Amino acid sequence: MNQNDSRSAGRPVRGYADTTGHSHRQEILTREQLQAMGQRRKDAEQKLERHQLEARSRESLHDTILNPPDPAHNRP
Repeated sequence: MNQNDSRSAGRPVRGYADTTGHSHRQEILTREQLQAMGQRRKDAEQKLERHQLEARSRESLHDTILNPPDPAHNRP
């Protein structure tokens, strides 16, 4: 048994080897593992969206500080 086999010992595995000889192993995940993966992905997507909004906000604030609006354009 090599190093890779001991890591997944006891878990059902299915896979195939392509024409280059590379193995395409796929572990069969439990329902709980799939749910945990889905939750982590959802959390990561929300975190990414938050970071993007913060970055856009900082960029907008930075642009406003460097290029303040011309008061002449605000007169009626």
